[in-house]
Amino acid sequence: MCKDYLRPSLKIPPGSSTELSHRGQQFLVALFERYDKDVDGALSPEEHRMIFSTCPSTPWSYSTDIRKSCPVNENGWVTLHGWLCRWTLMTLLDVTKTMEYLAYLGFNVHENDTQLAAIHVTRERRIDLAKRQSSRSVYICHAIGPKGSGKTGLCRGFLLDDMRSLIGKEFKTNVNYCVNTVQVYGQEKHLILRDIDVKHALDPLQPQEVNCDVACLVYDTSNPRSFEYIARIYIKYYAESKIPVMVVGTKADLDERRQDYLLQPAEFCQKYKLLPPHFFSLKANKKELYVKLATMAAFP
Repeated sequence: MCKDYLRPSLKIPPGSSTELSHRGQQFLVALFERYDKDVDGALSPEEHRMIFSTCPSTPWSYSTDIRKSCPVNENGWVTLHGWLCRWTLMTLLDVTKTMEYLAYLGFNVHENDTQLAAIHVTRERRIDLAKRQSSRSVYICHAIGPKGSGKTGLCRGFLLDDMRSLIGKEFKTNVNYCVNTVQVYGQEKHLILRDIDVKHALDPLQPQEVNCDVACLVYDTSNPRSFEYIARIYIKYYAESKIPVMVVGTKADLDERRQDYLLQPAEFCQKYKLLPPHFFSLKANKKELYVKLATMAAFP
């Protein structure tokens, strides 16, 4: 297949993002249903392998990526919902790769059109900021905080009906993105959580680690030295930006410790006109945090 067939030219203005169009989603649903031979609403590892048998390779690892980054069933097999979530993630981060794999999977033949029909380019973010409302259906949230602050549990919990199963779990695979859907005022939105570690309080962040639709600054309420990391990050990168920010205190089921910082978290949020800290615990098994983050992204 020639380069132009696999990767047709797509113009993306600065500040715009890429999502699957309705036709793109319909094609992927039909593909899933064609290969879900036992009609159990999920792809077994073998069914997943068969889908991509016409491709040079699979776009992601079944065992270490798709099972850890999007919703799966009790067997750890990717559901239709999870399948669409994973394609949504790839389309936002690497739309060229999405178009290439759609070509391998026969989109152009089935739809009698180029893969451009499967992609929707959103309006520029500056327009969203001016209108204080976004028309996008996919948002990316950066969960930033020190190692051990509970960020990974917060991100992985987004994929599960019962996040209490993560308590005490050691996360060995390094999956940086988790994607699922939430309802924002009755509309379904995809929220992508990116897990970003800050190893030292003075470590710099790269521009691609700062820029997002909403930032979730995470600290461990039971560790007195945890809040300083995110306070410094907020002042350095977000105090002057237009990116919405939420401060989240994890491990809220443990005893809260006074933070070794000039201001306590609630005072800090008040000073910088942020929402009060949101307290999060895997034990509580509550999902309202994710809805709040998506809502802040939708109405920046």
